[in-house]
Amino acid sequence: MKVAIFGASGRTGKELMLQSLVKGYEVSALVRRPESIDVKDPRLFMVQGDVRDAEPVEKTIMGTDAVMVALGNRSLKEKDLMEVATRHIIASMVKNNVKRIIVQSSAGIFGAKDSSFFFGCVIRPLFLKKVFDDKLTQLKLLQESSLDWVLVRPAGLIDAQKTGKYHITLDKPAGSKISRADVAEFMLAQITSDKYLKQMPVISY
Repeated sequence: MKVAIFGASGRTGKELMLQSLVKGYEVSALVRRPESIDVKDPRLFMVQGDVRDAEPVEKTIMGTDAVMVALGNRSLKEKDLMEVATRHIIASMVKNNVKRIIVQSSAGIFGAKDSSFFFGCVIRPLFLKKVFDDKLTQLKLLQESSLDWVLVRPAGLIDAQKTGKYHITLDKPAGSKISRADVAEFMLAQITSDKYLKQMPVISY
């Protein structure tokens, strides 16, 4: 199995990369600064570039079996990173006949419908509107594609050890937190499972 990872230099992306390597997978990772990755493994192939550019995105995806996306916005003012990156990723996957894509999004993308009233009606519209509108565009692009996608919506992300014990719901999260390590484990499990295919599972403790 060879997986492409976008966002490998981020905290969830690094967990995806490390857990993929532990599973014996080969990893193709797109990174802007290869020196930011302190992992050395013969099965890790790094492509230098920006996810906003189609050429390095395709180079990362070529020859892989599945794509994992754990991108994060570089600033709250960045309003279209997910849209631009997802368009490139989908186009490259279609061109290279790669079907499975697992994307990390967020609980709360639908406002109060999948988060707390305070977050959905205060924090999201006042401070995170552009970021979450971009995530909704990302979802729409996946839904309109021919790909086998799963959009994973974690609750509040924390840095903690993997437990392997968490709740999966399809509406509001059961809890308020989830470790990045457990999110990565769940995302990797979706590569070979059809249980949540073309769905938006929420993961939390």
